Amino acid sequence: MVELAKDMAHGDYASNVALILGKQLGRPPLEIAQEIVKNLQADAEGYIEMSKTSAVAPGFVNFWLSEKFYADTLKETFEKKDKFGWGGELRGKKIMVEYTDPNAFKPFHVGHLMSNAIGESVSRLFEASGATVRRMNYLSDVGLNLAMAVWGMKQMQETLPDEGASLNDKTQFLGKAYVFGVAEHGKSDDVKQEVEKINKQIYTKEPGEILDLYQLGRTWSLDHFDDLYKRLGSHFDYIVPESEVAEAGLEVIREHRALFTDSEGAVVFVGEPFGLHTRVFINSHGLPTYEAKELGLTKKKLELFAPDTSVVLTGNEQNDYFKVVMKAIDLCFPEFEGKTKHIGHGMLRFASGKMSSRKGNVITGEELIAEAIEKSRGNEVVGMGAIKYSILKQAPGRDIIFDIEKSLSLEGDSGPYIQYAYTRAKNVLAKVGEAIHDSRFTIHDLNESEGKLMRMIGRLPEIISEAQKNLAPQLVCTYLIELAGEFHHFYATNRIADPSSELGAGAVGETRERRLALTAALAQTIQNGLWILGILTVEKM
Repeated sequence: MVELAKDMAHGDYASNVALILGKQLGRPPLEIAQEIVKNLQADAEGYIEMSKTSAVAPGFVNFWLSEKFYADTLKETFEKKDKFGWGGELRGKKIMVEYTDPNAFKPFHVGHLMSNAIGESVSRLFEASGATVRRMNYLSDVGLNLAMAVWGMKQMQETLPDEGASLNDKTQFLGKAYVFGVAEHGKSDDVKQEVEKINKQIYTKEPGEILDLYQLGRTWSLDHFDDLYKRLGSHFDYIVPESEVAEAGLEVIREHRALFTDSEGAVVFVGEPFGLHTRVFINSHGLPTYEAKELGLTKKKLELFAPDTSVVLTGNEQNDYFKVVMKAIDLCFPEFEGKTKHIGHGMLRFASGKMSSRKGNVITGEELIAEAIEKSRGNEVVGMGAIKYSILKQAPGRDIIFDIEKSLSLEGDSGPYIQYAYTRAKNVLAKVGEAIHDSRFTIHDLNESEGKLMRMIGRLPEIISEAQKNLAPQLVCTYLIELAGEFHHFYATNRIADPSSELGAGAVGETRERRLALTAALAQTIQNGLWILGILTVEKM
């Protein structure tokens, strides 16, 4: 196994193959590592610095990349531009990523914001690896909760916004109607019966006042989400409403009835034989549950795109639910067996802990965005970047304690810190006022900060590949923070555009061109890395 060296002081790559062989052969790993180094032949392209390759205890082989490799890598940043770092290991593969999945009539909460940030970044990792990617958004637009919201709309019709009202006023009204409906539903059996009736009317699309209110609220929700997606920098190839896959889910169950069991008037999938638990797919009223609709959604995915892999993002609380659903999918669609991957993400928490929209005290995704933008002096790109980076820097399954002050800091582990490195680099190049060409630099006699920065830039393709294979955007975050820190150090310790006070006259021009080329390459690399995270760059901060 060969991987990027964790400590660049020991080389660019490290291999533990000697440790593996040592166990298999019963020999000292260091002795094997020394034999490997002794028998290594120079690679044909001259990318390995053979004189620095070494064996170290307890049995690692450390490799250093050559000046030729770094020269070619820097040229790639100029030649490939916004595609620098991209690979082709998934070329020819079709991948569908389902994420965000908001609820009509309800606020866009921080869980949806997390799903959007992670799903968009994972989609971009696949794209940067050569795959053909389609993004899907599974909209929850039916169900008991929505029936409660429609009941609330009916009770609050006197304050119903007219068509000339702002989209914000319309969605605020929907949020209030939802909270009111949920509260009253919990207090009264009469309201529960009314809500059950409304739920069936929506499901059967029975003409009348209820269907009119439902369609009005649904339209407002979709318009609101569409506006928000544009601000978040997301686009979806397919937005599939839950209401459109319910019948398809029932059809799948009818076609594979032997896989399901009758239980107290309902239809269930018995998961215990597979080490799972049992879940209801059709309830006692004959209506499809979320589980059945997932089967219908899978059928829809196969009809729309027939992906080689389908990735689904949900909150961690649905992890066990999805294990059962994926087993049912595998059995109902044997041609798609093993092709669904589920990513469960944690919660974004504040000082008061997890908040629920049913209690009416939720901090919505929009409110969090608005606060971040306000604290970044009205800069939406910086505010959005701060939030997205805070979400993506953790492994997807972990909870996040969000600190807005730290997330916006220009020092430390934050999105704006990386954006600031890009801005600094672009400011240097702007002051020079001339185009930087890859053919004008040399890479011999580099000082320590130049060499470290150059080596860091060369790691982007490997980082993107590793992040894609592990569905781990946090690897890109860690890389960009280290790269930004290295540039800030380079900026502070080197005169980039005018190195005359550091060097003899004969070396000034050569050093100047090299440092400007490194600065331009750095800016391109940061821009490409931030793109993977769905974060934009800014020219001024």
